[in-house]
Amino acid sequence: MSNKITLTLSGLFLVIIGILCIANPLEFLKSITWIIGIAILLAGVLRLVFALRAKRYAKISPLRYFSSAVMILAGIAILSSPLFSVELFTLIASVYILIEGFIILVQSVYYRKVGFRFWYLLLIMGIAMAALGCIGTSRPNALASAVGIYIGIAMILNGIAYFVALAGLARLEHFDHAEEVQ
Repeated sequence: MSNKITLTLSGLFLVIIGILCIANPLEFLKSITWIIGIAILLAGVLRLVFALRAKRYAKISPLRYFSSAVMILAGIAILSSPLFSVELFTLIASVYILIEGFIILVQSVYYRKVGFRFWYLLLIMGIAMAALGCIGTSRPNALASAVGIYIGIAMILNGIAYFVALAGLARLEHFDHAEEVQ
């Protein structure tokens, strides 16, 4: 499976998760918890595969591997206990969202360095996700009633960030190839 396909599928899974969460905020934990667990687990595995493959032509931060592990563990936690409390789910999701936001923020700097013109979109999405993650980790009980919408927005932002990153992937490959030649 190519890196573009793994990145596209990861982004697509996250956007779909976000739409499902927003469409069913009150039924979220009852009706689609297992879908979320499978999708997050699969997205984490695909992200790990992408990171392992991409390290040959792009600098991959150790945070990317950590983020993949967090996604995989979050997916496993959701699947192993689908009836755990909304507050715990919000806290786990908030930590994941905070980490993802920070990583996307760091990536935006690298994309700017290689001359990708839409780097600022990654920066904006990274800041927005990090802010959502901070709110969720500091006040999970306050967000518990709106967990579906909260997580849905974050997942859509994360999925869109993947698509923006995908658009800049060719630029990164070209930049890294040029550095190897020199």
